[in-house]
Formats: sequence, structure tokens, C-alpha cells
Amino acid sequence: MKYQTFKFLEYGFKIDYHPHWNIGEYPGTLLALLSPLVGPEDQYRENLNITREALPNSSMSLEYYVNLSIEQLKEGLTNFRLLESSSAASFVRGKAHKLIYNGTSGIFYLKFMQIFTMMDNFVYILTYTAENNHYEEFFNDVKKMIKSFRPI
Repeated sequence: MKYQTFKFLEYGFKIDYHPHWNIGEYPGTLLALLSPLVGPEDQYRENLNITREALPNSSMSLEYYVNLSIEQLKEGLTNFRLLESSSAASFVRGKAHKLIYNGTSGIFYLKFMQIFTMMDNFVYILTYTAENNHYEEFFNDVKKMIKSFRPI
């Protein structure tokens, strides 16, 4: 299946996305890609969103930023449980860090995967969010989308 490309010139990146996914908007995100609903009872659309944050200090390391993010997640997500935290050798133009965790948000028990990478004094965060029991269902599509993320 041929993926479509979304180019965000203002923020300097492009990403390919699955044609059955929709572009949506979430407050605080640059881009939100929404999965199709699984069935009539499905109340949650799995999603991949991209956020960007200016580094508060140009000498801040990616690892330090990720550790700060983990502390914020512990405070902001009910039943937070870190499942994986690992550095990736390369991603886009440099290093990346991956977090996988789960927790409860409202009525939903969710599983998250976040990829953190730095580009031009910004941290870009790609976050896959899914109901825990649907996480694997969309994982391969999300992996392809994340892999296609590139600066332009």
C-alpha cells in the first residue's frame, strides 16, 4: 500500500503516513495522525502525534531531557509504568531515545511509545498512543511512519 507524504515546511519535517489514517489536530501538537476505528464499539482512535519543544538550554543532552520527561509522566499519568527506555544509535540526523510505557488516562488504559530526537536546538517527540489491547494492531504501520520522519 502506498503511503502518503505530509510536508510541514514551517517546522522543517516530512513524514509518510498510512492512507487509511487521517490527519487530525490535538492541542499542543504539530501533527496528529489518527487510526481508523476498529469497529462500532471502538471509542479510542490510536494516534501518532508529533510535538516540538525548544531546548531550554543549548547544552542540554537528549538523555537529560528524556529523564525530565519521565518525571513529568510519573506526575501526569495515572498508574504510570515504564516498560522500556533505550537509546537508539541513529535517527534522522542524530541520536534518538525511545520510551515505552503505559498508564490510565480518563477511562482508557493506554500504551505509549515515544521517540525523542534533536534537530536544530529543538526536541521533536513522536508519540504513538494506543489502547493497550490495540497497541500491536497498528504497530507495524506506526513503525513505518516513524521511520519515514525526516527533516526538509
